[in-house]
Amino acid sequence: WNCDTGLETKSHLVEVMKGEKPRDHDTRMYGVKLSHDESFIASVDMTSSIRFFDRDLNPISVINDVGSFVYGALQISHNDLWIGIGSSDGSVKVFEVTTGEEVWSADNHEKHVYTVDFGARDRTILSGAEDGVCYLWDLRAGIEPTEDTPAVLFNKLVGEERSVVFEEAGTT
Repeated sequence: WNCDTGLETKSHLVEVMKGEKPRDHDTRMYGVKLSHDESFIASVDMTSSIRFFDRDLNPISVINDVGSFVYGALQISHNDLWIGIGSSDGSVKVFEVTTGEEVWSADNHEKHVYTVDFGARDRTILSGAEDGVCYLWDLRAGIEPTEDTPAVLFNKLVGEERSVVFEEAGTT
């Protein structure tokens, strides 16, 4: 849309793309995002596909059969390398934008993930679902919390060892 005139500048009717193998041909969009560098657009719809378009709304690529969607559970990482989705089955998945390869997934929610978002440095992804639970996932493979991280210190603080934490911090 042109903000000065209020007139449409471009539009694109989403159709099944070449090479796509959708479960059905229902292209109602449940989420759409513009990349942070504004070079591409990602959408997710009822065909269980993530579609990528350039800024002129020309189709670029598609990732097939990624799950059933509900309401905007789609997010592009800040570095524009990953796309995160939440599905109706309670799963959260991360795909590499350039290859379409699934690089991470979890399925702890009971059902319907409604929202996902990446942390500031794309090391974490947050998910919220119909089950009323919000998870913060660490995407760094093989990284275990060390003794001095805030998460470990917080768990000590609220756990059985809380007096030790205060002693370590010099507080009694």
